[in-house]
Amino acid sequence: MNRRNFLISSALGSASFLTSLDVGAQQGRGEIVVGQSVDLSGPLQNLGRDYFTGAKLAFDQANTSSGTGGRKWRFIQLDDGAKPAQAVANVSRLLTENRADVLFGFTGDECVEAVLTAPAFKASGRILFAPMSGLASPKASGRVVYMRATYAEEIAAMFRQFTAGNMSSFTIAHAATASSIVTRNAALELLRKQNTPPPALVTLKDDGSNAVALATGIARNPPHALVIIADTVPAALLARELRSRAPGMLIGITSAVDATALQQILGAEQSFGIRTQYSETCRAGSKTLRISCKGERTSRLIA
Repeated sequence: MNRRNFLISSALGSASFLTSLDVGAQQGRGEIVVGQSVDLSGPLQNLGRDYFTGAKLAFDQANTSSGTGGRKWRFIQLDDGAKPAQAVANVSRLLTENRADVLFGFTGDECVEAVLTAPAFKASGRILFAPMSGLASPKASGRVVYMRATYAEEIAAMFRQFTAGNMSSFTIAHAATASSIVTRNAALELLRKQNTPPPALVTLKDDGSNAVALATGIARNPPHALVIIADTVPAALLARELRSRAPGMLIGITSAVDATALQQILGAEQSFGIRTQYSETCRAGSKTLRISCKGERTSRLIA
């Protein structure tokens, strides 16, 4: 399943999901209000625009028929620019002014985390459905319905394929952010359970400023495969340096990274092999590698 199909299926899934929700006093309305705070102008704007467009098409399609239970969908979207404070403000507006029945399709780990602790959301009793985040937050407390894998599950799936290809030496390069460390720890636990050889761990600075030094050190004794847990820019900077120093090494990157921006930073030659579709075959020298996670995922592989 590719990313566009996932975005549309998530939106259609919310329609089915809402039919079973008790929306309290708002049930008497002739419409179901869906609120989305999404990045249309910041570092995740490519992903945000795809998600918004896919959702808009799905809700419009539902409204061309009889709607859901005789009620039409009203889809309200606000831009947060990937800024947590703006996402919180948007949620307050969606819940109070627009009286949203459900919150849907938020993007950005930091924005989702901020929303989960926002007073307006906590007091609302509403559900956050299908956020485009793979961070397994302990703050969710049953208030979030995920339609995708966690980043840790993506990484575990990558490593299953690595080991199936007779690879045995691995490295995880992760940022020092709280979300990256949470993902790293969760991934390590999953790798332990699937008996994957423990990977070496290296820290990538949040701005990617140590990418050259890190790549130089890794290339002295390169592992068979490396997975990067970081935002788009530092991940791309490290990948670029590694491609020039250890061209035969597999590099996996989670779906938190914007593939379009990644390709722009790496350039046409070094971005060969990047895939933005789930379960897509990727070439790696003489090897063929298929990334696959349970359900719909948007894992990417640089090969």
